[in-house]
Amino acid sequence: MHVHKQLTSRIIAHLPQSLLDAVVRARRNNAVFKRWSDTMADRLRGRDVIVRDGLAKGLVFNSGRSNVGYTFAHSALEPDSEQAILTVLKSGMTFYDIGANFGWLSLIAARLVGTHGKVVSFEPLDANVQTVQHNIRANNFEHMTVLPVALGSTDGSARFLLSSQPSWGMLAATGKEPGELVGETMVAVKRLDSAIREYRLRVPQVIKIDVEGAEIDVLSGAAETIVTVRPLMFIELHDTNTAVADILMQYDYKACLPGSSASVRDAPGNVHIFAVPRERADCEDLLRIFQDPIFPQCARCSETGK
Repeated sequence: MHVHKQLTSRIIAHLPQSLLDAVVRARRNNAVFKRWSDTMADRLRGRDVIVRDGLAKGLVFNSGRSNVGYTFAHSALEPDSEQAILTVLKSGMTFYDIGANFGWLSLIAARLVGTHGKVVSFEPLDANVQTVQHNIRANNFEHMTVLPVALGSTDGSARFLLSSQPSWGMLAATGKEPGELVGETMVAVKRLDSAIREYRLRVPQVIKIDVEGAEIDVLSGAAETIVTVRPLMFIELHDTNTAVADILMQYDYKACLPGSSASVRDAPGNVHIFAVPRERADCEDLLRIFQDPIFPQCARCSETGK
């Protein structure tokens, strides 16, 4: 099996990127093809590969038990998040990745902020933490670290519901169940404010939150940081639109949807939003970029000057 994995990895590494992107599209539209490609993907899980395309091009990446598509054709999978951090992250900044999973966005952020910056990944599941640590070592990113905790509104421990899909797990306190539920475990939970003090972390200029429905708890547990530091925030909503909009208003933040002028309250259930302190006049241009109907393409063009 080890030889088969090596052979499959080498074959894919030499395929044209256009063909790999076509495979991603076919998976979405053809159930039979998806089952076949899932079998092939299983042979690649846990393998180190060199990323072929996009912001992570040239980085060594191992997806652990997660989606190997990020490695070979990621540009078709998560454009909003990647282009968003490309737009705001600069050399020397500190970035927090809350709900890091296997660390894909953390690695891209580590490249963008450079060795004078700092990336802190928060991830409660041991298997994902080990994958992130492996990727940190593989890329010699000494300015990146992963902390094995979930963030929430209290300090202690909590039940965490597990899915066969590693990125679908969630804290039981959300009141929901992940798809393909396979069990549960106990994880450490901390408020962000507590974690910053306990681990003596640099405060963040940019925060990404993707916690499968626990967004309000994370924001509540970060009250001191948000009020005093005023970081930019990318938040993935999970039918939490109204509650997130309310707490952002309490913190005196503006928020927008990528590629839309619609309000956060009127957004679809699962969507990314961008939130900025209301008093920061320098963020008005960023809001216009994110609301542009052709985002994320407009973010890419703003960086390249096209």
